[in-house]
Parts: sequence; structure tokens; C-alpha cells
Amino acid sequence: MLQDTSLPGSAAHQHALFTAGVPAVAFHSDDVDAEFKRLKELGVVFRAESWSMGAIKAVLFEDTCGNLINLVHPAW
Repeated sequence: MLQDTSLPGSAAHQHALFTAGVPAVAFHSDDVDAEFKRLKELGVVFRAESWSMGAIKAVLFEDTCGNLINLVHPAW
């Protein structure tokens, strides 16, 4: 895991977010399920299958730098 050590405590903060399952960023996808399948075939590590959260559908995956990324799209 890459860590930014330029700011005191930044590595601990990044690790705490990752451990708690809090995404660093969210990106919109037109089709979360298709992206999940495509990225999984490429070896991306996902925390779970996609799930609905009210008005959105989402899937959470790990990047290669110790962050979590959320892909979302409207559930309708």
C-alpha cells in the first residue's frame, strides 16, 4: 500500500478510512453490474457484490493505493 507521509497523520487517517469501509471517492457508472463484472475479470478486489441503497445502486472496490472507491448509478 502506498502512503502519503507528507502530512503528519495522513497515513493513519487513510488506513482508518480503509479499515472502516469508507470510500475515498465515488464515481458515476451507467451500469454498476456490468462494471463490476468487467473489473472483477481484470482482477480488481471488491468488498461485496453490488447493492441498492435507496435511490442508488453501488459497488465498493479497493484501488492499489489503500483507498476504497465507490461506483454508483441511479437504481431506477
